Amino acid sequence: MVIIGQCYPLERMQEWFRKKGLPKAQMVLKKFPNLDRIFSSFRAYQNRRCTRPTNVVLSYCLPDMWGKLEPEFVEQLRELEEALLTFEIFKWKKSKERELIARLTSDDYTTSLSAATELILANQLAKRVGRNIVELYPELRAGKRSDILDRLGKREVYIEVGNLAESAFEKKLQKILDAAAEQLGNKIGKPCLMEVTIDTTKLVFDSQGYLDEKESVKKLVSEMDRLRIDRLVNAKKVLIDLQDVASALETRGLFKGLEKFMPNYLLKPLDSPARDWIEANKDEIIAGSELIKSIIVAEEENLWVDIETESFFPSEAGNVELNAFINHIKRNIEGQLVKQQLQPDCPNIIVVKGWIWIALVLEEDFAERLCTEIKDFLAQKNERNLSGIAVFGRDFERMVFISNPPVGTASRLDRDEVKLLGISYVD
Repeated sequence: MVIIGQCYPLERMQEWFRKKGLPKAQMVLKKFPNLDRIFSSFRAYQNRRCTRPTNVVLSYCLPDMWGKLEPEFVEQLRELEEALLTFEIFKWKKSKERELIARLTSDDYTTSLSAATELILANQLAKRVGRNIVELYPELRAGKRSDILDRLGKREVYIEVGNLAESAFEKKLQKILDAAAEQLGNKIGKPCLMEVTIDTTKLVFDSQGYLDEKESVKKLVSEMDRLRIDRLVNAKKVLIDLQDVASALETRGLFKGLEKFMPNYLLKPLDSPARDWIEANKDEIIAGSELIKSIIVAEEENLWVDIETESFFPSEAGNVELNAFINHIKRNIEGQLVKQQLQPDCPNIIVVKGWIWIALVLEEDFAERLCTEIKDFLAQKNERNLSGIAVFGRDFERMVFISNPPVGTASRLDRDEVKLLGISYVD
């Protein structure tokens, strides 16, 4: 997941949303008839101020500033549409139908994301084990509802789904990027689009390993000032990879065949302002930047600055985020247990969706640490009706199951039963 700090005129963003963004989103939504029916073609948003989308389906339908859609978001929309058809939600009892639609159309992003995640996960399970085996929002004996019921032969497995909300680390990182974007925007001071990609692994951390917001902003702004990237403002349309350009400069190939050093997605050959900037700052470019990795500049009617992340791993920043991720999972599990939405004497799984798992699942050392800490945490909770925890990112196929040590016999799931659910069992 990329985190982006932005500086732009709010009125300009609102104008873009009203004239370009929303009409395109409405066109996209029409390709998914059931979603279009639920959202009434996004008519409720036509007179609403919306600089940043607060609903997950709207965010999936909105193009970027160049009119392009994220293929991954289109796939999520397809999965949602398929789920609505698979589970025939318009044939549900009206109270149950209204409750789901209210959550899916909510302007609280986390609420709408939770509903979407439940639908998509249920649909993926249905494709794996069969539609008649999976039920959405089954009633529990206590009068509440679980998210998903999966029938494995004579056994009923109840699944609670949770999304990890934004962590403290992400919130702090967002503030750093927004502050740096605003300072760069103030320095540029004229219409253009500038995107700066940074490596967050080189931000500043305090003695306890926590992200230092003030010093990180200071370091990032200092790097931008040292490279004088605001002077690229006159470039028309160019992508500059600092490492590639530094290599070209060191071999003195700046003005001969420089394009071959650039990535394939270079927007166009370097124009004169970009070449002038490189020549004027060649010593600083060769010296390199710990934080700044690439810069995109393009013409725009207004000033628009994006500063976005490159990666977290492996680094001290990654270690901080890994610890935050583990604690975040624990808090999510705690919240689910407090709700008491487990069916007594039946298998119950709490599924936690967190984007970061996509990166972490390949880190064997971290996976082992995650499993150990989660098992220790579950042992303290001593919840005998909980079979275990399943964790995944965007890809259902990469979900992993961590068993709950104190689980009772009636709620225990063995390796083969977990495999039937399409989940990998972690010892």
